[in-house]
Amino acid sequence: MADDILSIYAQSQPDKPAVIDDKRTGRRRWTYAELEAQANRIGNLLLSLEISPGRKSVVRPNSPRSSPS
Repeated sequence: MADDILSIYAQSQPDKPAVIDDKRTGRRRWTYAELEAQANRIGNLLLSLEISPGRKSVVRPNSPRSSPS
């Protein structure tokens, strides 16, 4: 079984809404499965850039819309 809370939720209730972004241009929902997949993509990207766990980094802007699909 997974060892982090996001993976546990993604496995047990993948279709349940995890994030609801209802800013100016409309509402966007991410399920737990979609959120985990995006988090894994970002984590793998950071690792490929040699930004390892424990190192500080800054990511802007703070919105799901700013992330690649």
